[in-house]
Amino acid sequence: MAEIHGEYITVTEATGIIQVNGTMIRRELRKHLDPDTGRSTGGRISGYLLNERTWLVRKSDVVTLSQSLSWKAGKPRTAKKPAARRKKRG
Repeated sequence: MAEIHGEYITVTEATGIIQVNGTMIRRELRKHLDPDTGRSTGGRISGYLLNERTWLVRKSDVVTLSQSLSWKAGKPRTAKKPAARRKKRG
């Protein structure tokens, strides 16, 4: 187990690196979970399921994912003001 602790971190520690919610990380892990072994492989993050809620994730996968996420993508936080409409002459 000593070798696992050096290479793996908890989901809580991973959220500090990636700056996303832990639910997103757990969802990604559950997509590729092998119920017999408790391992999640084949996705963007690899890890081990210790119990129903606790995961250990590979630190190198977390760092790689944090570098690949684009923070500029998606909907802007504030909407732009609509352009003023010209009045029709009538």
